Amino acid sequence: MNAKDLFGSLKGIVVDTRTKQPIVGARISLWPTLLRDTTDSSGGFSFHEVLVGYHDIEVVATRYWKRIFPSVVIKSGINEDCVLEIEYCENLQ
Repeated sequence: MNAKDLFGSLKGIVVDTRTKQPIVGARISLWPTLLRDTTDSSGGFSFHEVLVGYHDIEVVATRYWKRIFPSVVIKSGINEDCVLEIEYCENLQ
């Protein structure tokens, strides 16, 4: 097994569940790693050289409910793409 076979990558976009508009500045955490990212001006994020296996993705954004996407599979040498939807909370302070 080659060392590069132990890693994959993940990229995606965070959008509002209702409007499907990108969310800028959302904080993305990839558990159980210590990898973190913040969405860019188009709602995009990316993680490179992620150990293959199952990871939970936590998304936190101002005025939105925190959401955890459990058991996302990272495969060897594959660049996974995803769209993560989170729900706006009008009553959240």
